[in-house]
Amino acid sequence: MIRRRVSAVVRLWDGFLGQAVEGAQVQCQIDGMMYKPICKPGGYLVWTDLANGTHTLSITLAGFEPQTLIFSTSSHDFFNGCMVLKPDRTRYPVRGMVTQLDLCLQVNDKPLAQEKFWLCISNSPMMKIAQDIATAGSDTVRLFCNCRTAALALPMPFLLDALQNPELVLLCTWDGQTGRLQTPLVHSHRRGSTLFVAQQYQTDEQGKACIWLREPGHVLVYQNERVYALTLMQGQNTCTLDVSLRAERKD
Repeated sequence: MIRRRVSAVVRLWDGFLGQAVEGAQVQCQIDGMMYKPICKPGGYLVWTDLANGTHTLSITLAGFEPQTLIFSTSSHDFFNGCMVLKPDRTRYPVRGMVTQLDLCLQVNDKPLAQEKFWLCISNSPMMKIAQDIATAGSDTVRLFCNCRTAALALPMPFLLDALQNPELVLLCTWDGQTGRLQTPLVHSHRRGSTLFVAQQYQTDEQGKACIWLREPGHVLVYQNERVYALTLMQGQNTCTLDVSLRAERKD
């Protein structure tokens, strides 16, 4: 009897629609070599018997931008992750109006090239701290969620407590009451502190990033431990953030 060891499980998630992406047509490379996963319902991709160590997973799927994930495996545990896919603006099947944000990051009026940042939208699945104080150093926290568990692509990054002590947390599991974080909290947070789903983006050589959203509204940009609030109208929005000044300028 041949036994296989699960090495990695990655869930594909449509960052535009907020739902799982089935992976039957996905093309995957691990460390530069084609490596077909086992596809499970709900957008789950499974790889078995990978060598222990660090690997680079590259995903290509029609309608989405190519994406890369670096993960590690060991003989004692498997990697459990999520890839939030971003629409390819030339091939993604969009119906109706799209809210587009053309964002430019600058430092002292100079483009901030190849800079990673996080974006949160206010109408994304939202969670709140459900205990008096979630103490710094703890990797478990009681949470209230206003959406179904199936609407969460766990593990998933969240921006926690954007107004007071903002920090990014990776929520690995949630049983309906208690959530487990990948790493302990850096700050303490009071009851009612909000967690917003966070998606990572990166600027190009001109310090720009083009982001598609389903609807207009309030968004948060998290960069270098700072939070910037923007209000987007339906259609195209252009915004420049000079992160050295913590200022916002709309063109």
